[in-house]
Amino acid sequence: MGQQPPEDRSPVWEGGTYFPPPSNPNQPPLNSQFLQQGPQGQYPMHGNYPLQQQYPQQGYPRQQNYQQYQQPPMMPPIKPPSYPAFVPQKWYRTNAGIIALLIFFFPAGLYLMWKYSRWPKNAKLIVTGMLAFCVLMAGIANAASPIQQGSQVAVPTQQPIVVSTKAPIPTLTPTPQPIHYPPTTEADLRGLAAKGTVSAILEFHSESVGLTGACPQPKREITVDPSVTGQQLAEDLLAYFYTQQLDSPCGSIVFSYHNQGEANDIYTAGRVRFDVTDSSGASNVDPNASNLKYTLTLDIGGAIAGQEYVVTY
Repeated sequence: MGQQPPEDRSPVWEGGTYFPPPSNPNQPPLNSQFLQQGPQGQYPMHGNYPLQQQYPQQGYPRQQNYQQYQQPPMMPPIKPPSYPAFVPQKWYRTNAGIIALLIFFFPAGLYLMWKYSRWPKNAKLIVTGMLAFCVLMAGIANAASPIQQGSQVAVPTQQPIVVSTKAPIPTLTPTPQPIHYPPTTEADLRGLAAKGTVSAILEFHSESVGLTGACPQPKREITVDPSVTGQQLAEDLLAYFYTQQLDSPCGSIVFSYHNQGEANDIYTAGRVRFDVTDSSGASNVDPNASNLKYTLTLDIGGAIAGQEYVVTY
């Protein structure tokens, strides 16, 4: 017999499974037939080798273990920590903005300092105390200042001096007219009234007589202190007459007594009677009429022993 050619012992791939060449020349090549289990789970030529165990000669695992050996599992990528997006801080929340507001507008600066700043509490208390002290001192200084706010001091300005060569014109001052008593003119009546006083006169009755619907005539009843007599009494009666505006175009009358018990009787202290007539000489009944004639009768004392003065104008 001729010599047998050497058996091919190159690696064998069957069904996607890798079988490496054996290192022992007497060992037949591995193929799929050796994967079949014999009795009691033994391989027919190599003894009892578990399916997951490495081959003793080569030390290579089966295909699935070999791939795991060649490519170890990769660790999952580590995600970098996520940080919130940077948001620029508003100017009034910064230290520079708070300090600027404390200087130029301290109420807003104090509020922002306590709300947004991260200063120590002691620093905030010190700043608040200093500002309160400054405000208190400013208020005291303002109250003690003699110059009120809003007052303006007028600065005198020099005016050119003009020298006049004209002779000065003398100013005419009216010469005071003498007041006569007993009165004879309207000026005398008003002059005596200006000297009188109504402090000793008490009015206790007032009504309107005559044409009350068209041209009423005021009627008054008063009391006068009995110690007031003569010219003083005339001045006080006229003062009361003109103070009450009894010089009506419809006429008026005033009765004077020493006490109210004398009322409804003839006057005992004095009387002022004011008569108004129109151009025809009749009593005036039109309050808007013109060209009127006025007659004032002044009685000083009682109706029997008194003095009577009549002034027409």
